[in-house]
Amino acid sequence: MATVLTIDPGLTGTGLAVWDAGRWQRELCLPISVQNLYGGNQRGYVERASHLADAVARIAEEGAAAEAYLEYPAIFSSSARGYAAAVRGDIVKLSYFVGVLSRALNERGTSTILVTVEVWKGQLSKPAVEARIRRLLPEIDSLKVKSHSWDAVGIGLWRQGHFR
Repeated sequence: MATVLTIDPGLTGTGLAVWDAGRWQRELCLPISVQNLYGGNQRGYVERASHLADAVARIAEEGAAAEAYLEYPAIFSSSARGYAAAVRGDIVKLSYFVGVLSRALNERGTSTILVTVEVWKGQLSKPAVEARIRRLLPEIDSLKVKSHSWDAVGIGLWRQGHFR
């Protein structure tokens, strides 16, 4: 059965939601938070990014995922937080990881679609996103969704037209 993945890639954790493409109507199949699979800071960033991308791509392959929607970082942000992330190099690292993840998924037959934060949620805050998700998927609290997975679920709901 073909599935669709929605992914919020992160430097410390990657949120992943797996959706049944045949039942795309708000049916959340499985939220997964892939946290620090690379063993902390013991390996170089390139190796860690590759390891995490391979882990997500294996999940996609096992679920026969046809498509993956990945949140892509906004490179130019006028906020103080965005500026600080740029100075630390986080945006470059995250952009690199998105590229490595896209390649790993594409090599295993999953098409990737890049989506920026501005496109899927605009100016909505994290609490506003979580509240909207809870309204659309009341059962989500029983699934114990973790940090980055909230955004992964939000991207899936955006894909279905609920965040426009």
